[in-house]
Amino acid sequence: MLFFKFQGNENPINQKELQVKNKHSSTEDPIAYLERLLEQRTNNLRKTNEELALLLELIHVIPYECSADRTSCTTYIHKSVKKITGFTREAFLTDPEFWTKRIHSDDKKQVLDKLNNLKAGDKLSLEYRWQLADESYRWFSDHFQQILNKKGEPDCIRGYW
Repeated sequence: MLFFKFQGNENPINQKELQVKNKHSSTEDPIAYLERLLEQRTNNLRKTNEELALLLELIHVIPYECSADRTSCTTYIHKSVKKITGFTREAFLTDPEFWTKRIHSDDKKQVLDKLNNLKAGDKLSLEYRWQLADESYRWFSDHFQQILNKKGEPDCIRGYW
C-alpha cells in the first residue's frame, strides 16, 4: 500500500484508483509512469554528461575545485591537466603546495595577494606563468569563483585555467 504525507498525517492511497494521463491523454499506472519518467531523465542526464566530457576533451581548459583558502589540496581537477601540464591529477590532489610552488616567482606575490583578499562569493580572473612538467613556463588565464555554503560562508573555489 502507498501512503502520502499531508499535514503530518500518513494517508493511504488506493493505487488502483490512481491514474495518470500521459501526453497522449491515455491513462497509465502512476508507478509505471514514474519509472518511465525516471528512465528518460536518467538517459538525458547520461547523454548530457557524455557531451560535456567530450567538450572538455576538445577544449584546452582545466576545471578544478580547491578549498576556499587554497591551503589544502585540490579536491578536484579534470584529467585534461595531464595533457596540458604534463602532471598527473594525483600531483595536485595529494600535495597542498603543488600549484603554488610552480607559480613563476615574478607572479607569485600578486597571485597570492589577490587570492588572500578574496571576499565571499567573489569572481576573479588572474594571469600568471606556471611551470610545466618539462620545466618550461606557460602563461595561464585562471578564472574562478568562491562558492558559498548555505550559511553564506566560503566553501570552496571552483574554476578553470
